Amino acid sequence: MKNINEKLKKLRIEKKMSHEQLARLTNLDRSTISRIESGERNPTVDTAQKISSALGFNLGTLILEETVSHRTSDINYIRNTSKLNNFGFSEENLLDAITHCYKTLDLIDFQLQNYGAPKLSKLVELANLSSIMGNIIGEGLALHSNKRFHRNKPHTFPDLLSSDPSFNGVEIKMALENNYPKGHLPKSGNYIFFRYVLVDNNKFERKSKNRGTTAEIWEVKCGYLKESDFNMSNTNGDSGKTAVVKGSSLNNMPLVYFNQNFCPYVFKDNKYVGFN
Repeated sequence: MKNINEKLKKLRIEKKMSHEQLARLTNLDRSTISRIESGERNPTVDTAQKISSALGFNLGTLILEETVSHRTSDINYIRNTSKLNNFGFSEENLLDAITHCYKTLDLIDFQLQNYGAPKLSKLVELANLSSIMGNIIGEGLALHSNKRFHRNKPHTFPDLLSSDPSFNGVEIKMALENNYPKGHLPKSGNYIFFRYVLVDNNKFERKSKNRGTTAEIWEVKCGYLKESDFNMSNTNGDSGKTAVVKGSSLNNMPLVYFNQNFCPYVFKDNKYVGFN
């Protein structure tokens, strides 16, 4: 919050606006604005929105610049570029989609914590967190695809539709840690799988059972799967039967993004079993 308070002060000075003028525009007390700028008081999201709007600045952009812009994807984690390109995505498309997901989650967490609530990962079931992340990733992939893809209707296969009628679109699946991605029914088609872990302070220990609160994507795989690449499961706790991708099928899919630092597998011969 210190960075945001200082940024609001800097913007006011740049606009050559006095405390009194800003107070009139926002219907806030002059003393409130003064205490926020000095760091004696942190603004609520509503108050920060009023001040930033009066100064002609978007609060979301301000928060991203000052609090969450440090969390991005890394081009050094990209692999099998030709496989990714053939699948319809560029390196920049994938990286921008992951960064889009990180910044959206961090923005949500910022607002939750500003009201004294825990982060999103502690408020919802992990299956719901995966679903939320999948939708954000889908939006990011479409947004940064240069109109190559657009979102399908909710709960409709596949998640992304292509502007190229000869391409059948892409289904997106998210999974936590080393769990296998799954859906309700086995369907043939193009898939892109994202797996993530929950960490704290950018630290992850493979053997630790204590999960953090911040999602970090460690793996992305893409490829065409047939119905035979799925196993049907009726495990207690699942909402009916589910189609789980086979481990062998997942491992054989091209690995297009891999962050070894967050990989939850114990390496065999210094290599992750799904590495290719």
